[in-house]
Amino acid sequence: MSDVAFLYYLLHSEITNTSLFDKYRSLLAAEERQRIDSLVFQRHRRERLMARAMLRKALSDLTGLNPLIWQFRTNMYGRPEIEAPSEYRNLKFSVSHAGGLIACLLGWHREVGLDIEPIRRIEGMLNIADQHFAISETDSLRTLLGDQRCRRFLELWTLKESYLKARGSGLLTPLREVAFLIKESPNDQISAAFGAGVADDPARWQFNLERLYDHVIAITVEQRCRVRAKILRRNALKLMNCP
Repeated sequence: MSDVAFLYYLLHSEITNTSLFDKYRSLLAAEERQRIDSLVFQRHRRERLMARAMLRKALSDLTGLNPLIWQFRTNMYGRPEIEAPSEYRNLKFSVSHAGGLIACLLGWHREVGLDIEPIRRIEGMLNIADQHFAISETDSLRTLLGDQRCRRFLELWTLKESYLKARGSGLLTPLREVAFLIKESPNDQISAAFGAGVADDPARWQFNLERLYDHVIAITVEQRCRVRAKILRRNALKLMNCP
């Protein structure tokens, strides 16, 4: 299954049985529960809780292991990884949630990155782009108007974030030196160019854009021997409704 990456997703609003939240909480380690409890708003606490529970259930869905068994660590830049069982450390994952949509991306023997944003208007969009985007990206944004510009801004932003997550290097990678070109087609063709400050080869990665429930989902997956991974969507509603 190394040529496949699995995208599990769920809308927060689809979970109507509130007793399930106690079951989700029971799956988590004490540190995970503490981080969730530190969040101010209940909606954010529930989304984070569902995201962490979905990750465990998705990992177990692929491996057949008990969701309680998973232990995690963070690398030197803060990216979470599997600590135990140690024989599954090559099962890579990325989790994102925003605007009521929760998702996780899993891949065997490939680094993966995932980012989600609800499609919406962004105040000061061009000013943000001038600060964080490559000149080629800001130039392309200025050729678009209205909803098209908003959507393209979010596509570029989430692609950058998903790449940073896949690299696992955090904000040490300068955003302005990671430039994307999106060619409109039935299946968006996405290419990347890296500046001198990014010690990486764009050909190492494949980039995908998905759209679900008025959200933009950006995916970065490491290519092994230049072989692209197929992205398989899995609605996690049934998985998350299981006790």
